[in-house]
Amino acid sequence: MPSGGLSLIVNSGAARPDMNLGLPSVRQRTDRQPTRCQAASPVFATADAGATPSLHFSQATAKHVAPPAFSQRIITMHTQPRTLLLASSLALAIATASGGALAENMSKDITEARQESQIWTAYSISPYLRASALKVSVENGKATLSGRVTEEANKELANEIALGVSGIDSVTNNIVVDAKFTPSKSSDALSFGDTIDDANTTAAIKSKLLWSRHAEGMDTKVVTRDGKVTLSGTVGSSEAREYAVSLAMSTNGVTSVDNHLRIKADKPDMVESGKQAASEVGDDIVDSWITTKVKSTLLYSRNVGGTGIDVSTENGIVTLSGKVLDGAERALAVKLTENVRGVKSVQSKALTF
Repeated sequence: MPSGGLSLIVNSGAARPDMNLGLPSVRQRTDRQPTRCQAASPVFATADAGATPSLHFSQATAKHVAPPAFSQRIITMHTQPRTLLLASSLALAIATASGGALAENMSKDITEARQESQIWTAYSISPYLRASALKVSVENGKATLSGRVTEEANKELANEIALGVSGIDSVTNNIVVDAKFTPSKSSDALSFGDTIDDANTTAAIKSKLLWSRHAEGMDTKVVTRDGKVTLSGTVGSSEAREYAVSLAMSTNGVTSVDNHLRIKADKPDMVESGKQAASEVGDDIVDSWITTKVKSTLLYSRNVGGTGIDVSTENGIVTLSGKVLDGAERALAVKLTENVRGVKSVQSKALTF
């Protein structure tokens, strides 16, 4: 036995086997010279009815303890299973104590990754920042920005976007303003922001075609890549074909239009449901539908300040009011309005410049 261990002697009257506790991994010893218990092992004892057990401890300085004058019994547990039990208990205690800290660190990492993604996504969508080589990192509510932009205004925009993300308390802006900076761009791959722009352009053109008076007999497909629009399918007349190209070309973000539309007069309606929305409901609903589509058409079109033009409709007659830059913008606003399905006429005297 190592020095410093403990001895346990259980004194009882006559030994009774039927009082044995029967615990596993326990052996009983009835030697004349009682064996010393292992210091790290728990000890279990039996006793006779009517006898009062007594426990004796002594430092392990001798090999044996002198036997008393009555029967004795010592029970010990094997050291190896007990050691494994203690090791398992210790590991479980450590895991339990550190579990809260681990979960907290994981939650913090996830939050910071989400914040970095939000800032980066906003930069990618912004037409002023998407071409810039910007990097973002977040730690403990502090965003650190780096990279290069061509104008001071773009650096300030990047700073404001980062501060607008929930949980960002401060920003360290290390972005360098370089007027000669030219971002590198792959010849084939589109940026995330460019892809979003193309999707918005396609949706705007499809919507304007759907709302137009030329929708009947029109079955078109619109594809946009890097601002270049391709129209294919069929239309009901040559007028509708020309209008589709004009409408697509006037849409925000379009740089060119490749027209593959074919004329097929007997082609069924592309959007029967859209036509019914403007013809099968009451007059009040029709007017509100027209007003909404005119506003959207102006908003989706370039060279027209859609947000500065007020639109009202009564019995199919649309009135435009507000301010425009010149006569050309007013004429374009009137033309776009006239081509919306359900519009009978357009009043533009209140649209001044």
